[in-house]
Amino acid sequence: MNQYGQLTSDKLEEHFSNFLRDSWSYSALSEFVGNPKAFEMKYIYNIYSQSAASAVSGNAYHNALQYYFEVKKEGRIAPDVIKLQEIAFDYIHSIAPDKWKVQKTTPTIENCINTSTKNVTILLNNFFAEKHVYEDYIEEIIGVELSFEEWVIINGVDIPLPCKGKIDLVIKTTKGKICVIDHKSKKAFTDEKTAQYIIGQQAMIYALGCEQKTGLKVEEVCFIENKSSKNKDGSAQLKPIVVELTDNTRRVYEYFIYESLRNMILALQDPDYVYPINYRDNLNDFNVLFEFAADTILSEVDTINVADSKRE
Repeated sequence: MNQYGQLTSDKLEEHFSNFLRDSWSYSALSEFVGNPKAFEMKYIYNIYSQSAASAVSGNAYHNALQYYFEVKKEGRIAPDVIKLQEIAFDYIHSIAPDKWKVQKTTPTIENCINTSTKNVTILLNNFFAEKHVYEDYIEEIIGVELSFEEWVIINGVDIPLPCKGKIDLVIKTTKGKICVIDHKSKKAFTDEKTAQYIIGQQAMIYALGCEQKTGLKVEEVCFIENKSSKNKDGSAQLKPIVVELTDNTRRVYEYFIYESLRNMILALQDPDYVYPINYRDNLNDFNVLFEFAADTILSEVDTINVADSKRE
């Protein structure tokens, strides 16, 4: 049991005062590793970038599948594709105009909305055409959109901040295993060899959070990728990638997680930590990062100047 989870409320408040955040997540850790400056902007200053059409359609797809599996869990008749489209389209139209990220292929907000609508329609049609990928796998739905904020132990170390996350599905498989399922909308399928290392770490974090939340031992995590671009050979558009969590794979995944997590925790204890920009990162908008970096630099200079003037 993680020692920090046993602290009293007063001791916990004192403990959190040593950190710039009071929790961590897989997405935060992934951002810290991939582009520290983007991590600083999002998770230290709470400044989030605008959303591209692909990201919005992915979120809309998740919303629709959440409703589908909640209905299934309750034992009611599963909704049809029209109902799921309605839920997805409502989500897309709920995005405020200033939250859309316009790009070369989507130069206007109207283009963004149309592209997101087109993409999520394809994703939902794929899901309904191949939903047997899910249904042949599921014996019982245990949880849908399961949120957790749990103290975990990784690589034998008590992590001093709780881990937060949300799991798309927790199920019992037809083989009697407890499994976490993650819905993924993709433009191209993930290479399976790469997935075993990169997705494996995400799988381990989800499993640890789920186990602390439910008390169930997770034996596997399944990422079901839904590819929006049509396969030319007519092959399946839904592809499950199963990560088996054995004693050996757990040790490997926890070791790699801890390598990065340790560095992130140390950074969160250091107000003067320098977060560099990763110039090879293609997922973040460099214009936004440079503007953020310039603003923070100028703000620091102004603070120093004010302090100097007070001393004079």
